[in-house]
Order: sequence, then structure tokens, then C-alpha cells
Amino acid sequence: AGYLDRLYAKGDLYADDRKNAVFVCRGLDGEPVGAELKGTFLRPDGTRYTGLAPGSRKDAGGFRIGSILKAKAIYLVESAIDALSLLKIRMDAGEREFAVISTAGTTPRPREWLQGVSRAVRRVCAFDADEAGDKAAQGLRRHGLERLRPSLGKDWNDELRALASRGGGSDG
Repeated sequence: AGYLDRLYAKGDLYADDRKNAVFVCRGLDGEPVGAELKGTFLRPDGTRYTGLAPGSRKDAGGFRIGSILKAKAIYLVESAIDALSLLKIRMDAGEREFAVISTAGTTPRPREWLQGVSRAVRRVCAFDADEAGDKAAQGLRRHGLERLRPSLGKDWNDELRALASRGGGSDG
């Protein structure tokens, strides 16, 4: 909850007039380039709305947590919810000095997200445990990214929930 409060205070997370969670995507210069939206209400089919705000430039940046300039590792994930979930998992495991970036879906190229990052920084593709995530991860290996795959579910939020149900103390 404290971390969400900090994101809200920085203007990186807020609710829109439809009560969607809005995660601000930023370019390397810190300027907004769009936003990921996550619905807070269940649809009749049991899913929640997920998408990008109109005018978002997915290839120009993403939702970021942590300082890319100070990071010893950078993780690329498919959504802002996955970014928050992986942050919690890695911090609970004792990892520090890392950044997590949502690419708002899979991508076979690191594009803007890793531009200017030192080669000494560990680069990790942490996309979903599905065919699309595996295919994109394979493409990213050419750019020096290693693969980290959720093992307890399809994505990092599933992983966090599974860890919490095992008594890991996380509240997913």
C-alpha cells in the first residue's frame, strides 16, 4: 500500500472517471507518453478491461518502477500489474537496486526501454508464461536479455497470489 501511495503522489498512478486504474507510461526523459488502463470492475464474462489510453505511444516508453540509471537489473514485463507484482516478489526475495518496466504487451525488440542502459546491467525478459511471452523472449535473447518465467501461474500477479496462498505473506 505504501508503494502505491508513492506512485499516486508522483502522478504515476491514479483513477480515471470510469474508475479504471491508470498507470502513466514515460519515456527515458521522464515525460508521459501514454498510459496503461486496468478496469476495477468485473465484466459479465469475469474479466476486467485492460488497454492503453487513446494516443498512447507504446514504442516510446512504458510504466516504470525503480531507477533505470541506478539499477543493477532491469526486468521487462507485459503489464503494469505484473510490474507491481514482480517488484513485490523480488523485494521479498531480498533483491534491491532493480527496475521493472511494463512494455504493455510482448515485444521482440527492447526499443526505447533499454536505450542508453549500460551493458553491465542485467537485462531480463520476464514476460508471461505463455506462447506469446516465450516467443518474444526468444527474440529478445538476440539483444542480450535472459528469460525469467513465472512458474506458479501465467503471469507475475498469478505468481504473487500463489506465493501468498502458500503463506509467503504477500497480499497479491
